[in-house]
Amino acid sequence: MSRLVCAIAALLALCVGNVSFAADTPFRLAVGGLGAGACAPFNAPTPAGLTAYVQHLEARLERPVHVCPAKDMAGAAALIGAGGADLALIDPAAAASVPDFTAKARAILAPRQGDEYGRVEMVAVTTAASPRKTHADLAGARVVLGGNHRVAAEGPFRALADWGVQRETLGAVTQAGDPDLAVKALREGKADVMLLHVSAWFRMCRPTRPGEKRCADLHEAFRARPRAKLAWAAPLSMDETLRYRLIGIHIALHLDAPAAYAWVAAQAPSAQSIDPTEAGALTIAR
Repeated sequence: MSRLVCAIAALLALCVGNVSFAADTPFRLAVGGLGAGACAPFNAPTPAGLTAYVQHLEARLERPVHVCPAKDMAGAAALIGAGGADLALIDPAAAASVPDFTAKARAILAPRQGDEYGRVEMVAVTTAASPRKTHADLAGARVVLGGNHRVAAEGPFRALADWGVQRETLGAVTQAGDPDLAVKALREGKADVMLLHVSAWFRMCRPTRPGEKRCADLHEAFRARPRAKLAWAAPLSMDETLRYRLIGIHIALHLDAPAAYAWVAAQAPSAQSIDPTEAGALTIAR
């Protein structure tokens, strides 16, 4: 896995390696928990690892990096939203505190935390004849899970909870041994909704011959990933080449610069590495 991460990072570096940035234009990193202040060079022993992280970014970006102190993550998110910073590690609550956040900024990276299973996309499926058409209709529904491993057994409930559907509002939950047994239970009326990860859903519905519609009798009522607990946010106006360079720097950070990664580990203690992520990782698109 580490070789794969390094290879991806090297490829990204090659793709943007010939892009030159203004050497005298500081890259602005907003950091919550430091109190309010102006963006400036940073060199301090606390918080642990932040100086090493800043120095690593400077070396890789080939430009100065200034830290923009903020009272908390909400303050850091506000700086991103107002165009006062280029990057900030924030949580969903901080993103939600900025009006029209998705019109101003997006997530680009997220720590891969051990209890998030890579934030696999989850699906809720009912029969086409069912009156339960969206996640808002699932209260009291009898649930069958498309497996008994942790991703299948816990992931769907985390995704639904972000949309206001708590596990305790659902009906009885049954764990099927695999997706095929789960869909059999759904079709036989032994459950009202099937919860499973998206790859199993796609495999189940993939036609085996031209014109075949294997899931015509089923309805996708919900599909979403669990929100990231933390993510790096950047302005939508960020140049694409800079965004990809930042992705290349961060996905190998735990291997390339352990001292810099220590700052990330302090924010996300269970994080194993850093992954590229979708724009809406911190928000709920309703």
